[in-house]
Amino acid sequence: MLQATLDVHVGSVVTLAMEVRNGGTAAESIHFASMQQYEFEIHEESGALVWAWSAEQMFAQMLSSRTLGPGERWTFVERWQPTVRGRLRARGMLASAGHETECSVIFDVP
Repeated sequence: MLQATLDVHVGSVVTLAMEVRNGGTAAESIHFASMQQYEFEIHEESGALVWAWSAEQMFAQMLSSRTLGPGERWTFVERWQPTVRGRLRARGMLASAGHETECSVIFDVP
């Protein structure tokens, strides 16, 4: 069973850190349709997408997989230079086929 948490730190840049943990007792094999393993998004209160980490990236289109053992954790960290102010929602997602793992946090950019 995969569990995800998202930590957001607001400074001159916004740092997003998503931790994915295997809370089960068996190893989980995670399959990806490309080399992209995760995604971060920033949304306004209205739901409008402000930023998607993957929009600035290119990923090889090849199947891949990783195994996450019981109790093991992966941490994915990215930074976003704010382009809007106010109350926002950050989303972190595992870009896996078959593991719908997602988390979100509401935060403010002054």
